Amino acid sequence: RDLHLLSRRQRQMCIRDRDKGFEKIIERNGKSIYKIAFVYMKNRFDADDVYQEVLLRYLKYRPHFENCEHEKNWFVAVTINVCKSFKTSAWQRHNVTVNDDSWSQILADNTESREISQDDTVMDALMQLDDDTRLIMQMYYYEGYSVKEISIMTKLKETSVYMRLSRGRKKMGRILSEW
Repeated sequence: RDLHLLSRRQRQMCIRDRDKGFEKIIERNGKSIYKIAFVYMKNRFDADDVYQEVLLRYLKYRPHFENCEHEKNWFVAVTINVCKSFKTSAWQRHNVTVNDDSWSQILADNTESREISQDDTVMDALMQLDDDTRLIMQMYYYEGYSVKEISIMTKLKETSVYMRLSRGRKKMGRILSEW
């Protein structure tokens, strides 16, 4: 995220730890990578594969990050791209994926997110949305990213992000009203 949005202590940690190695990279970005992968893939097994692939790409390319925001954006963008690749792979097309309801454990670490109920019905409704809408909703409400940050990471226009949030809220409302 933007360095100026972090507390002074977080900024100092981020700058100090920037080049301290792979463990620090995982510590800073691991949960976010996994949550995005899980929400996109809908099960922990595919999310594990995506998580592993993202970290392997980091090790393979060893990108240089200008700041923490650049690092976070890189990991989110690569995670989204890997998820899309996995979804279109021959393996995914020819195998049945069992949806997983272990999301409550995975998304439970929600200390930095906006206020939202983690009621089972809300998460069930979220999991029924299409991939792109679900991802935007998860990034906005559970990860706490701003619309501007989401637009940068997903390479969408801000108006597109607003529209997906709006459509997602309407779909969620319809799904929840049926229950």
